[in-house]
Amino acid sequence: VLNSTRYWGVEQLPVSIVSFLVNHNAAHRYDDLVPTFPEYKKFFRSVRQVGSSPPDQTISTAIKVGLGVVAVRHLHQREHFDLNSCAYVTAAERDDLSSMTYLHESGCQWHEKTIAA
Repeated sequence: VLNSTRYWGVEQLPVSIVSFLVNHNAAHRYDDLVPTFPEYKKFFRSVRQVGSSPPDQTISTAIKVGLGVVAVRHLHQREHFDLNSCAYVTAAERDDLSSMTYLHESGCQWHEKTIAA
């Protein structure tokens, strides 16, 4: 969790959560986070899904669970996950124009299934 929130924490999480992670050594204990910050349960679950996805599906999973372009940018630029056409299709299916724009501007290959989505 700590690695995931290192960047996203600046964008989406209150300082109290980042502080809790650091001070309670809760880097891998999601069960400690949910009772303390129940309003972020969905976010923590989403981060967990992204972290457990196969490397070639990480960006698609981030889009699928609704983390948006901030997560896509982080995973691509900071964590060096590759962009692929599957991410394009997922963004199109979710009507995530911001992620589609980022994928396009970053050189992601267009896929004909994107039109159908």
